[in-house]
Amino acid sequence: KTADADLLEAMQRRSTALVEEFIPKGVSNLMWALAKMGEQPHEDLLEGMQWRAHALAGDFKPQEIASFVWAVATMRAQLYEDVLDEMLPQALLVAGDFKPQEISSLMWALVTMGKRPHRDLLEAMQLRATALAGGFIPQGVSSLMWALASMGIKPDADLLEAMQKRAMALAGDFKPQEAANLLWAHACFGVSPDGAAPSFFESMAAGILADGFERLNVSERSQIHQFLLSCALEPAWKEHALPESVRRIQADHGEDLRLTFLQAAVHPSRLQRQVAKSLRTLFKGLDVSEEVHEARSGYSIDVRVER
Repeated sequence: KTADADLLEAMQRRSTALVEEFIPKGVSNLMWALAKMGEQPHEDLLEGMQWRAHALAGDFKPQEIASFVWAVATMRAQLYEDVLDEMLPQALLVAGDFKPQEISSLMWALVTMGKRPHRDLLEAMQLRATALAGGFIPQGVSSLMWALASMGIKPDADLLEAMQKRAMALAGDFKPQEAANLLWAHACFGVSPDGAAPSFFESMAAGILADGFERLNVSERSQIHQFLLSCALEPAWKEHALPESVRRIQADHGEDLRLTFLQAAVHPSRLQRQVAKSLRTLFKGLDVSEEVHEARSGYSIDVRVER
């Protein structure tokens, strides 16, 4: 063990012993720090910090809520339902004080843990994000839109337009992963050529081309394939020309993207697994598969049922 490892071990033991003396900021900061270092807390410390968060949830501020929930999600740890039941109502109470990074961090974390906030909190976060759109950085725009899409929620028109305009203003600063996440999210929302959408799609696609396709990993290529497929299936684009850079991606890389998508490992969501399990239970003898890639079309089928 290195000296750093020994110190970390000692700090975890000491924190566990003093858990009842932690204030909200201390709980949040400790969990955030461990997550940033890629460290898994001891089981006793994780449990103690969660129950301390539960006891103090009414005193948590937006940054402390977002950092705590983000840390647990990043650690891939299990967040107790009782803690979430106290933390999310507190988030709603202080929703008007959330900052852009705190909104995107909280939403990303909830999706990563397979949690869906109540409608009131979703609406509050969307309203707050719309009001603060000018303060979002590329990662925040991408994370928020990805989170909403992953929950199957289309943002209201004001938020969608605000995030599109913010993304266009920052287009040169987007990393390939952020741009790919954003295009994939719009494939889920719908890719009709309304409002700022064509200019937005052009700016994201142009940025991806400028960065070079060799920098895209399998996941990002698969996301772009799904975006292109959504454009091909959208009737409104038959009356409008696709943005130039989108057409270039389709012409120069479309087939490679399709093949990459078909060969990519599949990762069914928790909801897909639950639906498939229910179908297998209800209808014995059916062949039920989750997240199937259809080779000829390149479609992704959430759940396929065959006799």
